[in-house]
Amino acid sequence: MNWFFTVVFLLIIFPMWYLLGRQVLKVFHYDYHDENHNIITGFFAFFFEAFVVGIPATLLKVSWNVYYIAMLAVFILTLAFLVYKERNFLKENVFNKKIVSHLQRYLKENWVIYLMMGVFMVMYMSNAMAYYKMNYDDRYYIGKAVQLVGTPQLMNENYYTGALLTHSKFDLIRIINTFELTYAFLATTFHISVPFFIKIGMGVAGYIITFMAFKMFVELFMDKKYAQYALLPLSVLMIPRGYTANSDKLFMNINMYSQWHFQTAIFYGGSFVQHIALPVILFFSKVLLEKIDFKKVLFIALLSITFMSFSTTYLTYFIMLVVGLLLTKILKIIYENTNKEKSTVITLSAIIVAVIALLLFNTVAYEIIQRLSKHTIDAYKSYRSFYKERIATETLLVWTPFIYMLVMALFKDKKLKWFMLALIIMFGIPFNGKLNAFMSLATVNFPFVGGRYIASIELLTMIFIGIIIVSVLRRIKYKQLLLTGLAVVTVLGTVFYIKRHMYDITRYSSGTTGITYAGYRASIPFKNDKMLPDVIVKIGEYFDKLPYGNYRVFAPYYADYEGTQIRFEGLSMASNRIELVYPKDNYHSFVPNGAGIMDNEEYDLLMNFSQGNVEKNIQYVIKKYKIDYLVVSSSQAAKALSKSGYELIQIDKDNKLFLLHKS
Repeated sequence: MNWFFTVVFLLIIFPMWYLLGRQVLKVFHYDYHDENHNIITGFFAFFFEAFVVGIPATLLKVSWNVYYIAMLAVFILTLAFLVYKERNFLKENVFNKKIVSHLQRYLKENWVIYLMMGVFMVMYMSNAMAYYKMNYDDRYYIGKAVQLVGTPQLMNENYYTGALLTHSKFDLIRIINTFELTYAFLATTFHISVPFFIKIGMGVAGYIITFMAFKMFVELFMDKKYAQYALLPLSVLMIPRGYTANSDKLFMNINMYSQWHFQTAIFYGGSFVQHIALPVILFFSKVLLEKIDFKKVLFIALLSITFMSFSTTYLTYFIMLVVGLLLTKILKIIYENTNKEKSTVITLSAIIVAVIALLLFNTVAYEIIQRLSKHTIDAYKSYRSFYKERIATETLLVWTPFIYMLVMALFKDKKLKWFMLALIIMFGIPFNGKLNAFMSLATVNFPFVGGRYIASIELLTMIFIGIIIVSVLRRIKYKQLLLTGLAVVTVLGTVFYIKRHMYDITRYSSGTTGITYAGYRASIPFKNDKMLPDVIVKIGEYFDKLPYGNYRVFAPYYADYEGTQIRFEGLSMASNRIELVYPKDNYHSFVPNGAGIMDNEEYDLLMNFSQGNVEKNIQYVIKKYKIDYLVVSSSQAAKALSKSGYELIQIDKDNKLFLLHKS
């Protein structure tokens, strides 16, 4: 039923976002009437509403039931308000024959979005890495949403392990992120398994919103009839990063930070920031380069708060956006308010002054870094190393300045040239290498955020490549036929390219490439309706039948399963009653330091026992950490535990996986 209810969810939520977006754009006096503009605005408005409900509920540590009732009331009232306010619009455009012509026109202008969404989703659903080994952040983001449902107090657990917190901890970064809470609410409301809802429901919604946002951005440069075709270069992102970064069979290398987010984690809050924060904020901010309007400034502020609710990494983006837009606005004012004969010289002088000011600020930033903690200095060194490894070696980044200049040459509109100048400033800050201290401070001691910001610039570069290609092709006589053929060939051709080069692609497999040696398996979506491996689903179902509470479980880090390997951290996504026992430091890259409870040597002892090395006694470890259940991956370990009085709860004979409980 998860598939059916997910379809119901999508059929309800997108019209709701559309109507909500119409109302919000009217309030803030944006003269946009396109369906995609409305949907994107409604999407962010809905998550802003959820943020407003989620933040006080989290800070007050209310129960899930109290939060759910409050959020459900907001959801129903919003839906009722929209139906009432838009009753005439619905009557004139939906509940009559006009709906057919509207849909035909809409699909004609946006069919590439849905083709790409469908193909990306098929590739994701059949990806063995995403299914068996899972993205290394799935355990937290999906696990958190699972653990929140039914909890007596929000934020009362360690969402890496499912363990109850023994003391109150105020973690501002995590509290601000309310998107997992919203996911849990929507999954519960529509009676969908939480992991399935996030992976499939929000996966579909995530791709649609992402492609809509890029198309909306492209419409600043060309007619919306052609804008969808500029998205085609993004098809390359179906190819896993290890291959696009290292293969000598490609004419250019693409090595984006967290590139796998686009392939297997489009539903992460951080993915929305990394992929569409720049195009969305730039699209709605463009009017501010012409005229400062309080309502539009307020809209950008509220939009920024919503992005922060997805991921606090947005703070870096916000800083770069403010610097880029503010400097451009100042230069534009200088240019337009000086004598025409001298305006160019004065503007160039102002640019030189701005560059000198940034360099001086970078010097000050460097001195600040040197006087702060060792952590701040290490973060700066880490970002600087990342810069040296990426900026000068990655083809797409090297091409970016030339692509921007070509776009400025192709489009004569002065408003677009000022807009492009803002983008050039925002890209120039990380690209030139002379402002690394400023960039490091802007990332607030998280160097990976700088990597994500640079990856966001690369995504826009790919879009600009698409804009250039479409701008050339639309001058040809049979342009529509040519562009249609190009879209089909590009999207489907990428899939065939992956199939043909599968061996080479899987050679570059790791946790951050989005692929393993197992490649893709078409059977995965049909195994069950939870989008989790069967053994994890069965164990989760067992615990869901137990009284609500925390049951401490030891499971091996990995085990052989169905011809590949499975990672048992996925158990955190299977039931909100499971508490996984992990090492206390970042051992084997399990969890952040301090998240686990077990000593490394003791964990290794249990790990070796679970794999069949049963000579050593493990009972003292089980008693020390009050472990209720064990998952083992060998029949010898299962027999040894059975002799010690353990009850065999579940068994997977084909893969030699056993769940046992002290009777």
